[in-house]
Amino acid sequence: MSALPAAHNAASVPGVSTNQPKTADEVAELLRCSSRTVRERARQFGIGADFGGRIGWRFTDEDVQALLVAMRPQPTRRRQRRRAAS
Repeated sequence: MSALPAAHNAASVPGVSTNQPKTADEVAELLRCSSRTVRERARQFGIGADFGGRIGWRFTDEDVQALLVAMRPQPTRRRQRRRAAS
């Protein structure tokens, strides 16, 4: 039996994560992008778990943080100018 009454479990407290896996659609809503972008980045960087079929992608809270880092804009490299042939 739990030490806390059922009304005071972690799921009923706002702001407390139950650490249940999130779908690509839920993560996309959190990151404000499309679910396709989430799936592409997850595949590219090896983040999350793809169970395929109707189950699809699942992400933990740690996976969501890793996706957030992976989706940051990358710095651009400067092109060096070619010198004119003399």
